[in-house]
Amino acid sequence: MIVSLFALNVNAQSEDYKSTISAYVGYSLTGTIVKAADDALGSDVTVTGIPAIQVAYDFGITKWFSLGLAGSYQTFNFDIPEYSYLDANLNEVTEAADARFNRMTFGIRPLFHYANTGKLDMYSGLRVHLINRGVNINSTDENFTAEDLSITEGTRFGVGIVAYGVRYYFTDNIGAGLEIMWGAPYIGALQVNYRF
Repeated sequence: MIVSLFALNVNAQSEDYKSTISAYVGYSLTGTIVKAADDALGSDVTVTGIPAIQVAYDFGITKWFSLGLAGSYQTFNFDIPEYSYLDANLNEVTEAADARFNRMTFGIRPLFHYANTGKLDMYSGLRVHLINRGVNINSTDENFTAEDLSITEGTRFGVGIVAYGVRYYFTDNIGAGLEIMWGAPYIGALQVNYRF
């Protein structure tokens, strides 16, 4: 509420800037679930990954509404030092195996800006996108699939809710902010912005 009052008192308007390019680094629920499942199994599998990374472009239709495009990427690596299976002759084979899980999204994001002033921009909206999930497995076991890692592959439709976003501009063009979201590709993200 205090931030909203501050925003309404700033005189400079942001109507001079129609386009904003943003880069995000986010914390995802998928990463938490993957790591928690690994911990619960108590296995010797090592899971590493990168946070959700997103690039977005937003175009201001009006001062209070923008329409944008966004794409994101996230990956996890599963390193299994001692993976065992039975070959075609029913001999037990033990090997080092690994798998890489990739998740990409691409979609549109209509945003409603309710405190869009010269330095501060607060917004909420939606993200309507396609989510593609894939797994690359490195093992001699032909029966080792994504299901063995409890991962579903394929492309599906998704909707995320941008619950709250805020950007603060330190100069006329460069700013930083954060975004809280329900749905893919992240729960919370830090961002850097360039508007023109």
